[in-house]
Amino acid sequence: MRYAAIALLLLVGQPAGPRPSFEVATIKRNVSGAPGGGGGFRAGGRFQMTNVSVDILIRIAYRQGAQLLPSQIVGGPEWMRSDAYDIVATAGSDFAAKTPAELLPVQPLLLQSLLEDRFKLKVHRETRELQRYALVRARKDGTLGPQLRLSRLDCSVDFTKCSIRVGRSSRRSRSGGRESGKT
Repeated sequence: MRYAAIALLLLVGQPAGPRPSFEVATIKRNVSGAPGGGGGFRAGGRFQMTNVSVDILIRIAYRQGAQLLPSQIVGGPEWMRSDAYDIVATAGSDFAAKTPAELLPVQPLLLQSLLEDRFKLKVHRETRELQRYALVRARKDGTLGPQLRLSRLDCSVDFTKCSIRVGRSSRRSRSGGRESGKT
């Protein structure tokens, strides 16, 4: 399957004028080793992310629609995926009065500027053939099995309700022991 649409949307979606950027940004390497991370805009145009890799920042900054998949980012040094960072930044005074929800549309552009300025990121867009897999029902009667049920959600209508969370977690098993795995 070709991913031409994503490459074209990224090019079409760019504004004609100069791209907005954070007025002030502090980036520190996170060496906590803690699992997970995240963040976003706060009141007053303040942006904060904790324990995120450059790879995740790229996926946020250059997405169009639901997400940019890891397989769509090609190249770059290994630390881009393995090292984590804490970011505290402030958008300009023209963004200070906006709510975090109002700032979401400009977030990718601000992160693009941050990645280019601070990490010296250079982006090259191209179309490539990539493998895709389909999860299909193998049973002739169309059932999924005794423990599975069809979802009532239509992901083609609202993709925000259909996602997979990936990350390390720890949880207690039914036997009371500790198990670790991906969620």
